[in-house]
Amino acid sequence: MKIHMRTLALSVCLGGFLPIAIGADGGEDPRDAEIRHLRAQVRMLESKTAKLTDKLTAMRAGRSQPSSKSVASQPVVEAKVSQEAAWSPKERDFRRAMAGQRKKRLQKLRQEIVKAQKDVKKHRRTVYGKVRPGPTPEQTRLRRLRDDLRLLRNSKQPFLSRFDDPLEVGQVAKVLTLKVVQIQNSTNFLGKVPVWYAYQIVGKGVGPITLHYAESTKDVLVWITGVDTAGMVDDQNAKIDRVLGVVGTRQYGTVVGGSKTVFVLEPISSILGVVK
Repeated sequence: MKIHMRTLALSVCLGGFLPIAIGADGGEDPRDAEIRHLRAQVRMLESKTAKLTDKLTAMRAGRSQPSSKSVASQPVVEAKVSQEAAWSPKERDFRRAMAGQRKKRLQKLRQEIVKAQKDVKKHRRTVYGKVRPGPTPEQTRLRRLRDDLRLLRNSKQPFLSRFDDPLEVGQVAKVLTLKVVQIQNSTNFLGKVPVWYAYQIVGKGVGPITLHYAESTKDVLVWITGVDTAGMVDDQNAKIDRVLGVVGTRQYGTVVGGSKTVFVLEPISSILGVVK
């Protein structure tokens, strides 16, 4: 009987011992197929080992190639850095505050929507024991919150159609009309802008006392700069139709000789150059 030498050689290369099968008629070993499979696996492992070794050598030598994703994003990062370098300190600080306010508003809207959904289920459409016509204040508030969330999430506009209480630096809103309190000069005046706030209504209907959420606006005194005051009159409403941003605070003198600190609002077109 004839012994297949390649079986013995493969068993020695693999560091083990494969049973040597001998054909009864001296022909091909019946385990040749398994041996060929093992040889293919050895070649595959050797190829992977060689590739990993080359990659490790290149990384150690500092010649590793950047990925296609990082190569594609590098011009974008460089352009962003060069653009930020061209910003003035005022524009840079306001852009950062505006981005922070947008993130804060998104988080706050999501939290308020969860609470509003619970309020809609909790409160009935009754007040003082009578059926309330139309949508409840909780339903109206939930609808408005969802609209605001959709606007901020899907739109590139960094502002809503209103300011939220309390005012903070970085908030941006489109103001159509406001009340002029006192004109200072051709581009500065004291005015009152509407600010949204939420409150609760105590309902004394049949059963225990219930609290119903509702929303309204209140006028907040602010200092507005960068807006032409031509045609404006003290203590009257004026139409400006501008996107204003809260850029900081300042003090002004009162008629009794004291001082008061208010927020400063300025058109973001004069800060950012263009409204996106």
